[in-house]
Amino acid sequence: MHPELVIALVIPALEPDGRLPALLRTLGPDWSGPAVVVDDGSSAAAQPYFAEAERLGATVLRHPANRGKGAALKTAFAHCLAVWPDLLGCGTADADGQHTVEDVCAVARAAAEETDKLVMGVRDLGLDSVISPKLITAAQILQVVRGMQNSQGSVMNTFYRIADGSAEAMEFTVRDTTRHLRTPLKDLHLKNGILLAVIMRGREIIIPEGSSYIQEGDSVILISRGWRILDLNDIYEEEIPMPSAASLNGRG
Repeated sequence: MHPELVIALVIPALEPDGRLPALLRTLGPDWSGPAVVVDDGSSAAAQPYFAEAERLGATVLRHPANRGKGAALKTAFAHCLAVWPDLLGCGTADADGQHTVEDVCAVARAAAEETDKLVMGVRDLGLDSVISPKLITAAQILQVVRGMQNSQGSVMNTFYRIADGSAEAMEFTVRDTTRHLRTPLKDLHLKNGILLAVIMRGREIIIPEGSSYIQEGDSVILISRGWRILDLNDIYEEEIPMPSAASLNGRG
């Protein structure tokens, strides 16, 4: 039991390498709460890194088979609630070292100071870092709009104003008219100020990564600042059509 429980660090991991224990080692004395690592069905080759994480004081939970990042987070959150009921909250980080110790600690400090809010770390989106938990509880939301059909064929299921009205969270259903279906997110050009936060595919909740994609039938939750998004196709940068050979040849 940690003497000063504040925020638990949750790290979902699939086939990690030395960057996982390196993150825990670097955190060292800067982290006063517990650390929980979830092995989401990794192979035998990755087990030494989980063993090193345990030697560094982390609790390692295991899925016998890969269940996805969302399921790994749920497993860790349930463990934290059961074992440390007095925690103020949980912070998450990836096992590949993309989140710096400074950023992890900054989010944890903000969460400890703003216990009634959800803290989100975002990259270059211009979004406020602290967002009301109403975003994820879907209760007592400022404004809710269900089943609004627009001319492009996407369905906006839900609309929330968040961050004191300076940003919006929207839930859309992906239709066959949505562009870039099954294109990895890393290959897309989204407008600045747009964050694709969650993909819901049937009963699966997906925390998007670069290899994630959207397909017809998905529900997606977007966070937007500075853009009026009426259709899911509005999230993409405008595509400038390439001139045809005929038009080029016809120039003076």
